[in-house]
Amino acid sequence: MNVLIAAATAAEMQGVKDLLEKQHFLPNQLELNALVTGIGGIATTYNLTKSLDGKKPGFIIQMG
Repeated sequence: MNVLIAAATAAEMQGVKDLLEKQHFLPNQLELNALVTGIGGIATTYNLTKSLDGKKPGFIIQMG
């Protein structure tokens, strides 16, 4: 399953990275893609829409 994790900054994604390492996440179980959208609703909308123009994820997780 393809999962997209979106956050305004790379620093906001650090918590997810730490959690996955702590839980011994196996990367071959899911295809994770990270998207740094930029700060603000306009930047998020633009970059998220642009990323969805290609491969469509099964889930999108917005952080921050």
